[in-house]
Amino acid sequence: MKRLSLSILFIISCFSVLTAQDVIYSKDGSKIEAKIIRIDNSVVEFKIWSDQEGPSLMIKTTDIVMIDYANGNRDMFPKVIEYKEEIPVIENPYEALDFESSSPSGLILGDKLLTEADAQKLLIYKGENIYEETWIGALKQRTIGNSLFFPGLVLIVGSAFVSVYNVNFSMDQTIAIVSYIGEIVGTGLFTAGLIFKIIGKSRMNWVLDTYNEDMRIKGKTSLSICPTSTGIGLKLNF
Repeated sequence: MKRLSLSILFIISCFSVLTAQDVIYSKDGSKIEAKIIRIDNSVVEFKIWSDQEGPSLMIKTTDIVMIDYANGNRDMFPKVIEYKEEIPVIENPYEALDFESSSPSGLILGDKLLTEADAQKLLIYKGENIYEETWIGALKQRTIGNSLFFPGLVLIVGSAFVSVYNVNFSMDQTIAIVSYIGEIVGTGLFTAGLIFKIIGKSRMNWVLDTYNEDMRIKGKTSLSICPTSTGIGLKLNF
């Protein structure tokens, strides 16, 4: 009788393990019986429990209230995931960062042209990649600004020259209209280009200032006494 009871308990335990599933509770009130495959910062990947041969599905963690796991554990969402910032190894941490058009990334550190990979590792500020999020966009704005600004300037000057020539020599109505339209279009291009250039330049300066003022390791300043050709003097080291 005792053996029979133990056998029954063993069978029930095995059945419970085989039939246990994870349960996802979403914010819209629905409940999903699933098999969790993985969880990362933004999504949960799972398979429907009744269709485990089917495709994997995903749900955003922001759409989840909680997950009850088959082993009895529970996760509440939004789940706080600890962020560990990777501190890049910088060969010359005392050098200033600056813009360089010939650099693949548009950046130069000291005398070293930075690749895009170098810049991505270098410009991690308070957990954010400011190279990807700010610098690249700022460079594009600067490029767009230049592509509008200079043609607009040429069009303004050229149209003004044609207009002056027409007034003084030919007095042609068609030329007058064309030069007037050219001045309007040129002014529009010039203004739009100037705005893009200013915005792009200010964002680029923000990235450079952020690194040079907040991230760069400053050199130590020291004052020491040292011998000179005329006696003893003070030496200031930066």
